[in-house]
Amino acid sequence: MGHTTTDGMCNNAKQFLDTTRLSKIQERNESAAYDFYNKYAFNSPNGKLLSMPDEIAQNTKTQGEERPTIFLSSNGRVMYYSSISPETSSRDIFRVEKDLDGNWSAPIRLDRMINGPQDELFPTCNSDGRILYFSSRGHSSTGGFDIFKCYYNTVSKTWTNPENMGSPYNSPDDDFCFVASTAEQTAYFTSQRETGPGTFTVYKVPYSNTEELPIAINGKFNCIGQPDLKSIHLVITRDGEQNIISDLMTDSLSGAYAVELPGPGTYSFRIDAPGFQPHTEEIRFGEFSDRIYVQDIFLSRSVNGTEDLAISNRRLTESGLIDESLTANTEEEENTSPGIYSEAQMAAMKVSGLTL
Repeated sequence: MGHTTTDGMCNNAKQFLDTTRLSKIQERNESAAYDFYNKYAFNSPNGKLLSMPDEIAQNTKTQGEERPTIFLSSNGRVMYYSSISPETSSRDIFRVEKDLDGNWSAPIRLDRMINGPQDELFPTCNSDGRILYFSSRGHSSTGGFDIFKCYYNTVSKTWTNPENMGSPYNSPDDDFCFVASTAEQTAYFTSQRETGPGTFTVYKVPYSNTEELPIAINGKFNCIGQPDLKSIHLVITRDGEQNIISDLMTDSLSGAYAVELPGPGTYSFRIDAPGFQPHTEEIRFGEFSDRIYVQDIFLSRSVNGTEDLAISNRRLTESGLIDESLTANTEEEENTSPGIYSEAQMAAMKVSGLTL
């Protein structure tokens, strides 16, 4: 989980903090602890902050009086939120994902690699939900809350170890709520490094994630005329048949499969199905910020015995599902008295040193 002792934090600070990187900061805006979100002036953020919908809240394992603020990815497919977990009695991060039929899953608490004994707060993500940003006093913190990021593998359903984002995002004081815009190559984060209790400073910095995410595919095989045929052998290669990217069998009941490709380019998909000739089709994937695809493989045989393979791909995004503002207030929130705050606002005020 990284060092959380004083000596450990000092060692982490030597490793991750670099004051020369503070020159990247473009703007500074002071804010009250309960209102810092309104300083995040995006045209097209990677997601949206909003109150948890009823259908999700009913499935949570958190305390009944809580209605956590969630972060919804801009493609409308993934939600993250932080709330008290019965497993740790601290604030942990949960993930909710929409399936291919448009249904939201039950909230899943992220594993111990991310949710440690300390509070994990303010989860946000990139546009497709595969890069998670969050704040914690644990892991390799340099002091107070630090901002971390990690990556989600859509095939293995596992996370990488949280990575301390270092300077200029982190300091020996509390730093949190990192939100980026892929389109604008800009990010905001909040810190108490220059303020006293009850106030924060919101910083604007240039940001473009340099790590190239793999292309994630959620697929399904269908045999026209033989609906019971679901299990086939699928081999994906690149730059020649010897460079095998993936070698798998589709699910025998549903025909489903999942695979991650290393990046944009042309790939050969070879299909071996019982009773059919082997078929190969080349598919090219271009440069997109949202690299999650739904793929359908159709195999058929005509009356005269001619076999045909068709592979269709569509990006897993729902443009226009969320508007381009960062925050959204429900009617219930708008009618709430000023003394009642969202879970995110209360967490922010607690971090700032205010007594709730």
